[in-house]
Amino acid sequence: MHDPIDIIRSAVQVNTTISNEGLSKEYGLAIGRNLELNCRKGLMTRDLTTNAMVIASAGADARMAGAPVSVVANSGSGNQGITATMPVVATARWLDIDEEKMLRAVTLSNLIAIRIKAKFGRLSNLCGATVAATGAACGIAYLLGGGYHEVCCTIQNMVGNITGMVCDGAKADCALKISTCVNAACQAAAMGVRGVRVQSTDGIVEHNVEYTLDNFATLSTHGTSDSVILDLMLNKHLPETE
Repeated sequence: MHDPIDIIRSAVQVNTTISNEGLSKEYGLAIGRNLELNCRKGLMTRDLTTNAMVIASAGADARMAGAPVSVVANSGSGNQGITATMPVVATARWLDIDEEKMLRAVTLSNLIAIRIKAKFGRLSNLCGATVAATGAACGIAYLLGGGYHEVCCTIQNMVGNITGMVCDGAKADCALKISTCVNAACQAAAMGVRGVRVQSTDGIVEHNVEYTLDNFATLSTHGTSDSVILDLMLNKHLPETE
């Protein structure tokens, strides 16, 4: 029997291939290629965050334009597979982290994305990149030295930030949304590893990360109307009842 980690190793290899393909040609809006061009022109700094944005969005550019290249999906979505995998791979390579730790981080990312998507159900009005990028943020936090507490802080930061991005169909600008979510993921992870998190006094974020994810899922299934959001904000769980 093959080592289960081979599934993740394959995801890294396959999704790296489509990312490279997206950088090789002008697919769709060419978000990845244009980010790369911005760096060369001095309009953006080539750093860990921008590099992760380039690599992830390039894969989505190619996929949404119909490039004849395979993708390893997450929760039934190729874009979510790219988003849960490639930012973590990009971070590991930027930090010169060994393959074993990188694969652990990619595994963590994909599992958290699956955990959140399971709460959402089969269809959602929210963009799946928000879910996959939350997983990626956790993988990045792990690579930056974070443990359980820091990963939880990272999730709280993601939900406090990008919740509400709608899914308006599969099209070229999915790559643009992915670049935005990856940017947020890197910021959330950097905050999380310092123990900085969005507090339970803010928005739909709760003291317990599972309750926060429940609120995230409620928005995904019931919509983001004023009444739904107010109900979540006004009926939070008190810390002492958890």
